[in-house]
Amino acid sequence: MKITSLILLTSLTFFTHTGLANECQQQITSEDLKSLKTNDFTIKDDKKRNNFAIILLNCLSHPDPKIRDEIVYQAYSAWLRNNELEIKTLHTLLNKLQTILTSKSIDSNGFEQPFAALVLSEVVRVDRITPYMTEQERQTIVDVSTRFMSNISDYRGFNEQEGWRHNVAHTADIFLQLALNKQVTKAQHQQILTAIKQQITPTNTFYTFGEPKRLAMPVVYIILQNKLSANEFANWLTSVTSPAPFENWQNVYQSEQGLAKLHNTRSFIHNLYAITSNSKNPKLKAIQASLQQALKRVD
Repeated sequence: MKITSLILLTSLTFFTHTGLANECQQQITSEDLKSLKTNDFTIKDDKKRNNFAIILLNCLSHPDPKIRDEIVYQAYSAWLRNNELEIKTLHTLLNKLQTILTSKSIDSNGFEQPFAALVLSEVVRVDRITPYMTEQERQTIVDVSTRFMSNISDYRGFNEQEGWRHNVAHTADIFLQLALNKQVTKAQHQQILTAIKQQITPTNTFYTFGEPKRLAMPVVYIILQNKLSANEFANWLTSVTSPAPFENWQNVYQSEQGLAKLHNTRSFIHNLYAITSNSKNPKLKAIQASLQQALKRVD
């Protein structure tokens, strides 16, 4: 594949929505983007590939879902899963993506941060397969991602014209990779569980885009790491199924907030139960009694 000059100032007619999109258009031509997918994201020259991977971050907020979802994200997934990026590039991506999540986004359309989270999940995945982060870098990832999850207020999922945003699910994907990473500590698992709990029942939002299952998946793998005791998990589950701020679960039927809380809590517990109930793994079998009690509390 031939990548033209990465600083070529060309005009893309579909890039008119944000300053971030303008940065993308100034550095990458439409032909480069289309060619990237056509050639299965192959850039034979190592230096060009690594440079392009950094510059492509400017396209995370692209308003066209076919570019954002099918080219930008898939390019990172292909390069990272095929071990085609240098360690130096991984660290650069790590730092830039975390900066996006910790800063107030200038993307008024709300695409940049959820797609930064999705790409970051792929960068974090590399570390669990071939560790390259320091303990402090891993802790920073946990801090940044849990803080971002806790502060999410944009719950838009899929739109037929604009595609996906999906902040909660994409951040849960970071948690899943961390949960699978044997280097992640018990304290970090607890930090992740606290952040997950905060988004199981967002106020006045009914999850309809598969968020409860995405939130449940990292919980399953935290359990499988066996760093939490059965009692610690049971206590966490009890806190998840608390009716607070309502006095009891019968009182939730009088408001939209209450009904959303019941809907989302039930969906999370049912997904967790569905994923684990038929497993023969002793660690997952050990939590079934707690899950059944949780189901009784909310059903």
